[in-house]
Amino acid sequence: MTTVRTSVSQDELAPGYRPSFQWSFLHPRHWGTWISILLLSLLALLPWKIRDPIAGFLGLHIGRKVKKARHRARVNLTLCFPELTAQAREEKIDAMFTIAAKVVLAMGELLFRSRQHLQQRTE
Repeated sequence: MTTVRTSVSQDELAPGYRPSFQWSFLHPRHWGTWISILLLSLLALLPWKIRDPIAGFLGLHIGRKVKKARHRARVNLTLCFPELTAQAREEKIDAMFTIAAKVVLAMGELLFRSRQHLQQRTE
């Protein structure tokens, strides 16, 4: 019977990279990053049944506002799937932005929740 090792030391993760806190990180030019980290950590505490609809709403509405990204997606889908109707392409693009927002907001859960919580969520 083989055993599965669940703990990994920091040395094994990235032996050449040792980030350390620097006081310059508190400069106002980094405040947007800190606010984003704070919001991500708060969203990580929300149950996914609440967080995912919020993310879906945001992704759908932001996806309709970002014209360049939407245009690129439309061109790519037109070239790759010429058989799709314009309506089907728009639905796929909306779904893509919705899923992207859910993934981004779920990243906080990976960063801030315990290993036990994550294992329960994936079993």
